[in-house]
Amino acid sequence: MSHVKQKVLVTGASSFVGCHLIRGFSQKNAWEILPVGSKKSEDYESQHTRRIDFGGGKNNWTVLNLKNEPSIKKFIRIFRPDIWVHHAGYAKNYASPNYNIREGYDTNVAPLKYIFENLAQNGCKGVLVTGSSMEYSETDKLCLESDLCLPKSPYGQSKLKETLTALEMSKKFEEAIKFYKKTLEINPNHLETALNLINCYEDINELDKAIKISEDFCKLHPDKYELHYTMGRLNHKNGKNLDNAYNAYKKTLSINNNFKYAKLGLGQIYNGKCNVLRVQGARNLEETSQRIVNTSHGIGISQAREKEHIM
Repeated sequence: MSHVKQKVLVTGASSFVGCHLIRGFSQKNAWEILPVGSKKSEDYESQHTRRIDFGGGKNNWTVLNLKNEPSIKKFIRIFRPDIWVHHAGYAKNYASPNYNIREGYDTNVAPLKYIFENLAQNGCKGVLVTGSSMEYSETDKLCLESDLCLPKSPYGQSKLKETLTALEMSKKFEEAIKFYKKTLEINPNHLETALNLINCYEDINELDKAIKISEDFCKLHPDKYELHYTMGRLNHKNGKNLDNAYNAYKKTLSINNNFKYAKLGLGQIYNGKCNVLRVQGARNLEETSQRIVNTSHGIGISQAREKEHIM
């Protein structure tokens, strides 16, 4: 009886770690290994070529642009991997303070969201995301998973953001929240950490906590329109205090008058208030009409009684 092999995909297969992953996984007869790179295997040079040969995955080599969301969706839908090993990342000048943090985010972080979503929709059993020692604080000691992460290098910050995004996409919000809270204990004014913590609380529907943090940071960063918008959106979503949402949207637009999402939020609140006023107006009209009817009916009875008394 033949068994269907588990499909294991490994991105970043031309790297040092990637080629060893390919080589190790290929020794498992029950697994079908698919090495993935950003270009054709024959287009790589020097040590990358040697790594691909070492990994032994040249025959099954697949080219994927992780930043191309439509092609990723199509590939996952067709191939349907059982395991996705995510090792690819932008590492050019990784040790330099001039590392391109924008490219790092676009390659290392942003694709995780649609990769996770599409893998979940197509029966993937698990995702492995490799990390980096540069995610941790600068130290000469060996790093443990429990160690605090406060990377100073742009590359380390990019990789840490990748790890935290993977935790959030895996619904492991408690681990992410623990990290963000610890970071804020050390640096209470760190805006990006606060926004990430707010997002985590929103994802687990603890809106009151998310609103409290947004309120505190609006005071610390009164000129940051995105914070005021976040506070408005959360209050709007919570529905407990639409006046706060309205004021936060107005504050957002006073800083950035072109921010369309704040305008949309204001419009929704305004339309909602108009609908409430219409309903209240209709009720008031109905109540007034009923009072008129009751009054008229009462006058009619009174007049009839007067006539009976005269007669």
